[in-house]
Amino acid sequence: MAHALRPLIDALALEPSREQAAQALARALGGEHLLLCVEDPELGVMLPASGMPKTLAAGASWRALLRQCVCETQIRAEVDVLGRRWHALAAVQRGCAFILLGTAPCNFPKELIEALPLLAELLRAQQALRIGTAEAAEAREAAARAHQLAAALDVARAAAAELNLQLRIQHQHKDEFLAMLAHELRNPLAPVMTGIEILRRIPLDDRTTRD
Repeated sequence: MAHALRPLIDALALEPSREQAAQALARALGGEHLLLCVEDPELGVMLPASGMPKTLAAGASWRALLRQCVCETQIRAEVDVLGRRWHALAAVQRGCAFILLGTAPCNFPKELIEALPLLAELLRAQQALRIGTAEAAEAREAAARAHQLAAALDVARAAAAELNLQLRIQHQHKDEFLAMLAHELRNPLAPVMTGIEILRRIPLDDRTTRD
């Protein structure tokens, strides 16, 4: 039995085929499903390990089991998950939960129990790598957005500088036009203003004024 289980246990280390390996191992142990979860250190909750289904149709009893996995090392319970009621056995090692589901109570063999610490370290490392990769991708996206924003600001500054230059030119043209207009108006108005001033100085009863 141990010789037959070893390749199935080792196959859990391969992330791309982990779900299929877990199903094969579950059947070899007399169960139906083997689910692997890893505790998220920031949230303090159990999440599916990499390579396992990200979402499960589950009820409150399943969520209660996952909460127990955060603080206990071995749990037996009946849970509603994957569309039906199961007997569940959970073994927790270093923040990783290995949960075997079956139509009847099952047990983990010694070979699997001995392998759990190493598998747990592998799952935690893969989760950290996945988080790190996601954070790196997010950082790259943030840097790209910052670069685009900086480029847009540079364009806006250049446009504002060009607009200010145009406004200064237009203002200068306006001043020149007003100065020219004042000069042109001053010349023909000078005789008129002189005549008006002369008329103001002549007494009103002067006959010449009345004529």
